[in-house]
Amino acid sequence: MTKKDEALKLLYQIGIPQYNQGRFQEALEAFLEALVIFREIGDRKEESAILLIVGAVYSGFKQETLALGYYQQSLDIERDIGNTSGVANCLIILGSVYQSLGEYQKA
Repeated sequence: MTKKDEALKLLYQIGIPQYNQGRFQEALEAFLEALVIFREIGDRKEESAILLIVGAVYSGFKQETLALGYYQQSLDIERDIGNTSGVANCLIILGSVYQSLGEYQKA
């Protein structure tokens, strides 16, 4: 099994099912482990995607400040790799979080 396969297994076969079952802390651990692997192998696209997922988990925990950090990291990657639709998606998510925090100027 390649490192990428290992990370995808953590994401799709472990993390997402745990998340869907409401086992958010366990899912978060799987997501963070997958994130480490994607960073190790240099898969920026998957790294960005999982950063959004981790941010969403933290948002679910009402830890918006942590979520913002992950969303911002994803935005930075999307800009680096030139994915304009990914940039737009990240900006929408960031704007929504800032709006929920009452930070309308940032939103």
